Amino acid sequence: MREKVINGPGKKFLLGLALCFALVLLLTWFYNMFESPEVAGGVTYRGIKVEGYSEEEIRGLVKQLAPRDAEIPRNAQVDYKNELIVPEVNGVEVDIDATVRKIMEAPAGREVEPELMEITPLVAWRDYPALPAYKGNPTKNKVSFMINVAWGEEYIPDMLEVLKEEEVKATFFITGKWAEKKPDCLKKIYDKGHEIGNHGYSDGVVMSELDWNEIEESLSRTNEVIYHLVGEKPSFFTPHKGDYHQLTLEMVCRQSMRTVLWSLDTVDWSKPGVERMERKIRENISGGDIILMHPLEETIELLPRIIPYIKEQGMEIVPVEELLAPASY
Repeated sequence: MREKVINGPGKKFLLGLALCFALVLLLTWFYNMFESPEVAGGVTYRGIKVEGYSEEEIRGLVKQLAPRDAEIPRNAQVDYKNELIVPEVNGVEVDIDATVRKIMEAPAGREVEPELMEITPLVAWRDYPALPAYKGNPTKNKVSFMINVAWGEEYIPDMLEVLKEEEVKATFFITGKWAEKKPDCLKKIYDKGHEIGNHGYSDGVVMSELDWNEIEESLSRTNEVIYHLVGEKPSFFTPHKGDYHQLTLEMVCRQSMRTVLWSLDTVDWSKPGVERMERKIRENISGGDIILMHPLEETIELLPRIIPYIKEQGMEIVPVEELLAPASY
């Protein structure tokens, strides 16, 4: 029996049909190969189950929820009249791309948090390095204890114990002369995790009575003593009695430090009584405050009475460096 041969238009039709079928198969293979991945099972983002979402759907969701986590940056507040400054706080916004990648790559069952990035404000303390900061930005809802030390070493062990029990880290501003005489006491303060600041070499003089050479000697000698004993140089300086002039501020900057004052003074050195100091703090404390105190018997009694109160107000007690840093979280 002779086979039927297809030629002419019929042959071309069948060939075209075969090519179309092959093209469909090829396109299907490419689609399956490069198909958009989906979120793993049980993954949630901001309480929303996103299992099986495509990358495009995740991007839309992240953009929609991003305003919930955004915080506007807060400019440093410059008091030109009194030549003081309250440092800035950075803003925060969601890093969309990084968050989308984090969700798409999350293992099954994971609760994913957004990836955040900080936004710097227009006005910052770095633009006014010589201006003293007397408090932190109140939006951070934190406060600091500034403990100035030129004497009172007999009370420091008990003070450190109270701070340990209350889980508080303070900033101790140390005179160089005292550090030379009481190196073990300084090391103990540092070893307990507290921040060390520069309080000048001696509390026997105030900075405004010194010339530039004497100021430089006071600051650098104190830094050298502290560095020799604990291995770190202070980032902050506070003047004895809060006394300073423009030359002081300039010399502090040359030592790569910032000048810090205080916004709430216990005046504990005058022995006003624990009740009076406690009442002053309770009635006046607010976010950003730097509270000045010294190593004294009444101050040790005051601490366990005011620390719980401060925490009850929703405020965290942190070292000065953390209080004045621009980081918002």
